[in-house]
Amino acid sequence: MMITVSPCFHWIGYHISTGLLQEGFEVVGIDRMDDLLCDHLYMYVGRNSNFQHFYNHIDKEKHLQTGPEEWKVNIEDGLLIIKQGAEESLTKRIEMPELYGEWMDLTALNIHNSDDLCQWVFKNDAVYISDFVKKVCHFFVIGKGHDFQVEQEKSEDEVRRNVDSVWKSHALSLSLGLM
Repeated sequence: MMITVSPCFHWIGYHISTGLLQEGFEVVGIDRMDDLLCDHLYMYVGRNSNFQHFYNHIDKEKHLQTGPEEWKVNIEDGLLIIKQGAEESLTKRIEMPELYGEWMDLTALNIHNSDDLCQWVFKNDAVYISDFVKKVCHFFVIGKGHDFQVEQEKSEDEVRRNVDSVWKSHALSLSLGLM
């Protein structure tokens, strides 16, 4: 099954793309790759034989033969839009919960340390990106009738471990000049 993810190197799109690849799906990523973080994230998936990248949808349509079985996942304005083929009736719009995870831009949220991030997670009932991606992947395995309710169900220790992991990736991205 082919799934197109756009934008594939936005931090959420990147996690969805890698989750789908780990489940064995063929992923076509659409992204302009207009910053250093995109280039960095490409290095993690670019050599996967089930991944193809295009800069825009027009290039993809010129170079790939797709059919009605193709799924499209778009991330825009807090929504995850999942569409099968060209049928508008097969479109599912999912309002994403507050998410946190590796490679997100913490400076945009005015978060300066892991304690700030931990407080933000609890205040906003934020969901760890891996938990959200598991639900997205499950949708493609189980089918379109699947419920997308994702809530934070982690203990404080698990949240702290996730926050520490996110903070390490943020520190790495800052040290590499990616953000």
